Parts: sequence; C-alpha cells; structure tokens
Amino acid sequence: MASCNTSLVPLRVMLFAFYGAIGCVVPFLSLHMASLGLTADERSWVEFVAPLACGVGPLLGAVLADRMGNYRPLLVLALLVAAAAYPCLLLVPPVQRLPARPAALELRCAPDGTEIHVERCGPACVDGDRTERAYYIHGCRYRCEEDTEPPSVPPHLCLEGTSEPTQCEVVSDGAGILVNASLTVLPAGENSQDTQDCQYPLIEFSRGERRHRSLACGRQTGCALHCDLQQLSGAPLFRDDQCRAVLGDPQMTFWLYFGLRAAAESFLSLALVLVSATTLLLRRRHGSDHGREALWGLLGLAITAPLTGYLLDTQRTADGSPDLRPGLCAYAALLLAALTLAALVTVRPGVAHDSREYSRRLARSVCAAEFFGVLCALAVLGALWGFLETFLAGHASGMGGSHLQTGLGTTAGALLLIPLMAKAEALIAYCGHHHVFMVAFIVYIVRYVSYAYIVSAWLLLVAESLEMFTVHLAWLSAVQLSSLHGRPVVEATLQAAVTVAHFGVGRGVGAGVVRYVLPLFSPFVVLCAGSILSAVCAALYLSLYHCCRALAPYRRGTGKRRQHLSDGAMLNGTTNDTRPNRW
Repeated sequence: MASCNTSLVPLRVMLFAFYGAIGCVVPFLSLHMASLGLTADERSWVEFVAPLACGVGPLLGAVLADRMGNYRPLLVLALLVAAAAYPCLLLVPPVQRLPARPAALELRCAPDGTEIHVERCGPACVDGDRTERAYYIHGCRYRCEEDTEPPSVPPHLCLEGTSEPTQCEVVSDGAGILVNASLTVLPAGENSQDTQDCQYPLIEFSRGERRHRSLACGRQTGCALHCDLQQLSGAPLFRDDQCRAVLGDPQMTFWLYFGLRAAAESFLSLALVLVSATTLLLRRRHGSDHGREALWGLLGLAITAPLTGYLLDTQRTADGSPDLRPGLCAYAALLLAALTLAALVTVRPGVAHDSREYSRRLARSVCAAEFFGVLCALAVLGALWGFLETFLAGHASGMGGSHLQTGLGTTAGALLLIPLMAKAEALIAYCGHHHVFMVAFIVYIVRYVSYAYIVSAWLLLVAESLEMFTVHLAWLSAVQLSSLHGRPVVEATLQAAVTVAHFGVGRGVGAGVVRYVLPLFSPFVVLCAGSILSAVCAALYLSLYHCCRALAPYRRGTGKRRQHLSDGAMLNGTTNDTRPNRW
C-alpha cells in the first residue's frame, strides 16, 4: 500500500519536522517584535513590507532549482539559512521605552535676566505666549563658573517693582516663593535646535495685587541661581506626555530586525516552495496521494504550535516577558532534522534542454488564462488571511487571550482536516479545484462576521477551525492545480508563483489594510467590509469560472472530464484523473 511505502518515510518525517518548525515560530512573531520594544507602527510596517519584499527570493531560487534539475542543493541551503536566521533574532538588542513623564522645568536667574528652561523632548520648542500663569519657585542653588566663589548669602529672589518696594525672600531649605508671570513670545527659530532645552524669558511679574518689574537674584558675575519650578495655574504650555525616554538605539534595532526577518522569510518561503515541489514529484513517483503526504506536515503544525504557546505562557525571562528561546531552539532543531532528511532525498525532475525550451514551457503555463485567474484568487485569499492574522495578533490579546490559545487556533484550523487528508487529492479532484476556492471565499464570509461579534478569546477557536477551508484545503488545491498546469521541468517555478501570490503579495496587502485602513474605521466596520468583499469575490469567481466553461469549445477525447447536465444544472460528475477543469 502507498501508505506503507517505506520509500516515502524520509519525506513524511521531513514534512513533519518542517511544518512543525513553522508552528514554533510563525504564529508568535508579533509577540517577539513587541518584546524588542518596536512600536505598533513599526510592527505593522514590518508585517506589511516583509512579505512583499521577500517574494523575489523564492521566485529566483525556484527558477535556479528548475534550471539545475535538482532541488536538493538549494533546499539544503534554504533550510540551513532559515534555521539560523530566525534564532539570530534573539541577538537583536531590545529597546526599552520608559513611560511618559512631564518635561523638567527649571528657573534660571542671572544678572542679565530670568528665564524658564524646559527640557527639550521633541524636535522643536513650543512657542511661548503672554498668558499669565502661577509658578511656585523652590529648591534654589547657586551654579558658578570654575574660578568663581558662590555668594555667602543664602539663595534668595527679589521682586523689584516700579513704585513698590523690593521684596526679597529666601528660596532654599524647603522655602519657596509664589509668583505670577508671563512668557516672552520668541520669534520662530529663536531657540536653537542644538541646545538641550528650550528657553523662555519671564516678564510682567505680580504677587497678589502688586505688580513688579523684574525678578532678581543678585548681581555677582559668574554665578546664576537654578531653581525647581512648578506651574500651578493656567493652561499647560508643556504637555505632560511630551518626554518619552528611550534606552537603546531604536533605528539599529528596527533595521537589524527587519534585515534578519526578511532573510529568514525569504529562505523559509523558498524552502516551502521546494518542499512542495519535492512532495509532488515523490508522490507521483511512488503512486501516493498528495493529501496523505501533506497530512504529516499538518500534524507537525498542529502539535508544535500549542506546545510553543504553552511554553510562552509558563516560561518567563528575568524582566517578566515571555521567553522565546525554547520555541526558537525547537524551531532550529526541527529545521536541522528536516535538512538532514532533505540531504538524503534525491529529486531530479529533469531539466529543459536549453533556456528557450524552459521559457516556452513556463510561459505556456503562467500565461494561461486559468492559471492567471488562480493567481489572482490566491492573492485575494492571501489578503483576507493576512488581514486576519495581523489583526487577531493584537485583538486576541486585547480580549485576554493567552499564547496557548494562539497556538490552539493554529491547531483548530488543521485538526478537523486531518480525517480528510488521506484522500484529499481525489476529493479535491472530484469537487473541482476552482470550487474549493469558491468555498474558501464563502467560508471567509462566515469567519469575518464571526470575528466582528466574538467577544471571548476562547470563542475565537471556533472561527479559527474554519481555517481548514480557507487556508489548508485551498492551499492544497492550489499546489495540485499548479502542478497539473506544467511539466516537471518548471514545477518549482509554478509552486513559487502560487506561494508568492498567497503568502507574499496577498499576506502583505492584508497587513497593509491593518496598517492604513483599520485606524480610519472601527474593527467592526472593517470586518463587515471584509465579509462583503468575500461575498463579492465568491460571486465574481463563480460567474467567471462558469462563463468561461460555457464559452469554451467542447472537445471530446480520452482523459477529458465528462460533464453531465441535469435540468440545466452543471454537475461535477466523475473523473478518472486529476487534471484541472479547463476554462
């Protein structure tokens, strides 16, 4: 029996290890970005740009693999780099963003005048105004130049009036003075950007009903009086949340993380392409069912994701954040196991005689209207999936969800499909590959509406279980359909095309919607709009598919799919092979 074929055992173990490694890392990447101190805007930018930027690597690697006629060298290289790149994310220095605090205010009194110095927290100083505010001045101390002795008298301030007598008070040892004063409105650019603080001269002093000309502190050259200052009344000129201290280098952390993440995703995507192409060629060689082989990868994904989530909930670092090291170590170990098995599996799909023959066969497959329609459908499905993956990462935690629940969400989408995997290829062929895509669009309607109303993190698992239709079954159908559209000499390139369409372009567009559209509307509105988009895509795809089928000339011949008409309805009928429905 094919299921007991020992020749396929290395392939099945490799699939289990490869997809198990993905389950250890991919569902929890948003958590790692947050632990590094990346802002929400930076995280959304990475989720948006990384899939789009990483689409070139799998395409180039797949073309090279097809031209070499041997998948093993590039597959081993891709697995090796991917196994090293993700754990290297642990070497990225984190950024600690301290809570916001008020800008430090200080009054400086010198012989040439009295000024308020405000800590510069932003790129520019706030313009002053003439509004009178009450200030409490206290904690004064002398600051003198190197060769200047401080005055022997205690620190004191004097309010000098025009007609009123001068009033002096000691402002040290817990004593203070309460005055009203206005700021001088400085011309634009008066405060230099090279200074560490913003300076505002004080004018129009008053105390009670008495008005004074100036606030003096002595006339000793080389010394100034520095005092702590509190604003007690009036509209705050300096925002309380203006100062946000950052420990570390945010730019270096961001770009180093993005570079490593881009390299890891590029080579992991290339490995996914070559693993899919290897599976298709080996199951064809040994007469197995593609679903039966893919079952082992699905098992690895379903087992490792919740285990990693449980470790993240129970293992903590010294600062109390989830410890990602066990998951990344398990990821590296599983990929190295997959690499070892990939080195033992020889897959030689054949090679085109020259570049012209390769280009001709590739163009015949890629430029077909049916294959182009499949790529467009996969891009839309990938966008719908990418939006949910990016949105739910924060939405679930906002509802109190744990990392275990995140892992169980991945398991729920794979577990229900396992009983059908033994005959998945025949099942998809009977239903029709394009009908599987239509079902995926319809199920997305249900998923988006469900997320709009679900308020419990545990109920999210019910909606996540529908991922068996929207991701796994649709992806299996796309992989099989792309294989049926070309010859073995272009197998890897076709697999790269569907991978980039769904997990590259589609996922990036979905994350871009989270970044640019979600802030403009409520999540409920965006989720409802996603369900409407899914319904429109399902109706459009169904209409285009059957219109193209009806307009295509009917040709008889062996191996063609026989269709039966029943009361004007087009039924799938039966088939003896697994070739796709031609448009």
